[in-house]
Amino acid sequence: MMKRKIKLWMGNLLTNCNRLIAKYIRLKNHGFSIIANNCCGGMIYHDLGEQFHSPTINLFMLPLDFFIFLENFDEAICTPVNEIEHDRLGEKPDYPLGEIRLRNGENIQIHFRHYTTFDSAKEKWENRCKRINKDNLFILMELGSFTSEKYVKRFDSLPFENKAVITSKPFNNIKSVIHIDIYGQGYKLGMIVDRLPGTIIRYLDLFDYIHWLNTGKIRHVRFYKSLLQKGKSKT
Repeated sequence: MMKRKIKLWMGNLLTNCNRLIAKYIRLKNHGFSIIANNCCGGMIYHDLGEQFHSPTINLFMLPLDFFIFLENFDEAICTPVNEIEHDRLGEKPDYPLGEIRLRNGENIQIHFRHYTTFDSAKEKWENRCKRINKDNLFILMELGSFTSEKYVKRFDSLPFENKAVITSKPFNNIKSVIHIDIYGQGYKLGMIVDRLPGTIIRYLDLFDYIHWLNTGKIRHVRFYKSLLQKGKSKT
């Protein structure tokens, strides 16, 4: 119990230190909009202490829905979200579920995972859609177990200047890829916000997202290999 408390305390201390260093020293770009398919975008906002200029906070979209959302971005952010009960597998989740119905007949499902009611989720979604800064827009996608050349190329062809896709294997010839080597069996979507085994470092921290927000260029943190090796030695 005490060990867990110490690890939690150290994790919070590291997060706060990183936030201060990032916000007041490293981060030069402010007022940006990160459009992400899961919580990794929201975590970056929290780390940097920035206001949410994005509707994709405390929710997730499956890759197919996120692709449709991005490929119809201007229409999707202006189209009302309707409440639905069942997801694409016919299951009823224990959180609010929304759907955007596009003019071309395609639908986008939004899993409001961290909201208690649909009305509150819809209100936040609509207010944050109005805050989107299209002149300072960054697209972030975690593919997870859906990593494939087909999906990576589909993402890379999206008409956005600043975009990064987190993959579970390398694609050296594709510019928008940031490969994060996540170990173990059963890699699932969302693991990017988990911590490396035996450390207080998240897999997300291996992506130098501050450099990306400042320059639009994708790279790992400078100590990527040593941090990764430290995590691997704990497994």
